[in-house]
Amino acid sequence: MLRKFSTFCAVFFAAVFPAFANPQLHNPSTIDALAQLGSPENFLQPTASGRAESAKFGMTRNAGTRFHEGIDIRSVRKMRSGAPADLIFAAMPGTIVHLCRENNGTYGRYIVLRHNNSGLELYTLYAHMIALSPRIAVGKHVPAGTILGMMGQTSTGYKIPKSGAHLHFEVGMRLGSDGFARWFRQAYGDGNAHGLWNGFNLVGADPLEFFNTQRAAGTLNFSHWLKTLSRDFTVRIAAKSVPEILKRSPALLSETLAGTPQSWEIDFTWFGMPLAFRPLAERVPAIEVKAVNPANAPLAIRRGTLKKDGNAYAPGKTLDNYLKIIF
Repeated sequence: MLRKFSTFCAVFFAAVFPAFANPQLHNPSTIDALAQLGSPENFLQPTASGRAESAKFGMTRNAGTRFHEGIDIRSVRKMRSGAPADLIFAAMPGTIVHLCRENNGTYGRYIVLRHNNSGLELYTLYAHMIALSPRIAVGKHVPAGTILGMMGQTSTGYKIPKSGAHLHFEVGMRLGSDGFARWFRQAYGDGNAHGLWNGFNLVGADPLEFFNTQRAAGTLNFSHWLKTLSRDFTVRIAAKSVPEILKRSPALLSETLAGTPQSWEIDFTWFGMPLAFRPLAERVPAIEVKAVNPANAPLAIRRGTLKKDGNAYAPGKTLDNYLKIIF
């Protein structure tokens, strides 16, 4: 069965998929969702609501009250049964860090790749797959365009109809290591089947914006993309330890300090992605939120990264969890 799947993938890829212009970037599915089809409505798969916005990144679900951490790319090739026949590809060169070959969790069968560039570590995630290629394994480095598997509709969190089969695709950062393991045990016990690549430890950004900036740059440059993201609020928190995320992504450290830091100042996007860390010599008495971007404050409140505290702002539940994971 696995041999048949591998042969089918190789033949199907050669027959229907043209070479991509940039060897460092590749669309993640059979449809060229990230370059050639113009309006997102042409390649996104909406939820049962039928609203194209529901397939986009952001506060796009449940009348704007639920966050969608990636984009949903529709199927364009069908088997006789109506099931999708679309291949899934590695979007950038990277290392496979997680394979979930069983239908387990909201993501169903999914794959995570780790990518390092210009001092930043990012991940890409490919979810709801019907099958993963037998040729891939954790720890293997793969070039952009490597066949990862086939599109599907797997998920144990909710039912995806055959007509709504899609690729859920994310680009983002992993928050923590030991901090995440501690946080998960305290919050949920010992039932973590996905380790550090559990969705609770991942903060996705808009994949379309990411790929637009990479194509504009002409080459992969994660730091350039990071500078294009909106800094929507700043948090000051008392902590002496250097966050583990800075060891994986040193480009996030925007300033240095001669002595041991007593606190940290961190810039965030409205959806909770950390953009810059600055060590502080003084110890702040309590977690403080400042420099809030009023244009995106309503989004941050709906996302749960911020909440109103009288006339000021405080960390919402989502941001509170992220800070516990980071520190």
